Amino acid sequence: MLAAGTAIEGQLSLASFATIAPSFVPPLIKTFTSLHPKVTIRMAEGTQDELFKGLRGGDFDLALLYDVDMPEDFTVTPLTSFAPHVLLPGKHRLTRLKNVPLVALKDEPFVLLDIAPSRTYFTRILETAGIVPKVAFSSPSLEVVRGLVGQGLGYSILVTRPYGDHSYAGEELAVRPIADEVERGVIALAALRQMRKTRLVSAFEAHCVDFFRTVKA
Repeated sequence: MLAAGTAIEGQLSLASFATIAPSFVPPLIKTFTSLHPKVTIRMAEGTQDELFKGLRGGDFDLALLYDVDMPEDFTVTPLTSFAPHVLLPGKHRLTRLKNVPLVALKDEPFVLLDIAPSRTYFTRILETAGIVPKVAFSSPSLEVVRGLVGQGLGYSILVTRPYGDHSYAGEELAVRPIADEVERGVIALAALRQMRKTRLVSAFEAHCVDFFRTVKA
């Protein structure tokens, strides 16, 4: 317990990569402010480049993002990692498989989550397996990608898995693990290396580490 007069208080500016935010930012805010009721959190979402710009410009104290192609002027605290999965239309022939080998996708149309660094990460997974992805559609929106897959217009590879395997329009989706050994998606907390961290920032970093220990990877 904190000694008298040492309560954490103030305002924290937290940014998050767009596809991470819905699953993790609300519970992080709820649990942290429950512990520290004198803290207010201002949140923002964006692309990785927008998060970098905001951190460098002092608009954000911290950013929750994927640890991919991180510039050297940031400190990075890894929090957890998730294995990417194959997203298929609900009645696709490959849904009969418990795990999908990447080679089975080589002739299938690919729906790309077209937002940095996701586009690089997902295409690298396929190219490392010797597959040149046949990009049929691309979108920076996770739910548009899921909707296109739900319509039977291709498969995708994703890390984020919203609760419930249906698109916004109600089409059934099938999630299958990748049979190959592939690079995991690492969620991390980033801060500008030259930033002088306040007690509030340090407390929130520690809270994130504790919080993600309870998240099933």
